[in-house]
Amino acid sequence: MLLAHANGAFAAIKGRPQRWLDDALKRGDLAAMRAKTADLPVVNLEDALRIALLVRAHEPEGGQRAAVRWLGRLCLERRDVTLDQVRTALDAFAVLVEEPEAAEATLWRLASS
Repeated sequence: MLLAHANGAFAAIKGRPQRWLDDALKRGDLAAMRAKTADLPVVNLEDALRIALLVRAHEPEGGQRAAVRWLGRLCLERRDVTLDQVRTALDAFAVLVEEPEAAEATLWRLASS
């Protein structure tokens, strides 16, 4: 953990691991993303989707597992999620290669609702 000197005492610098994760995701850097997520106590559902999409883009064999993990988180974290919404998310992951813009838009809508 990084420390900064503040008013004669040392204090943890907050927010830095999240910024590093954001930067890794923007760059599409899978290795850095994995390293940075280990530094975070919690990854929100939207960042988890960004991670799943990045894994799917770089590791097709791992992409399916990342999609399943994200679907599980959607079910756990969105207590009002319906079976139709889960099916919609599953279908969006299934057509991500053929229709990336529409599929990602659907997933983002579900992640942020």
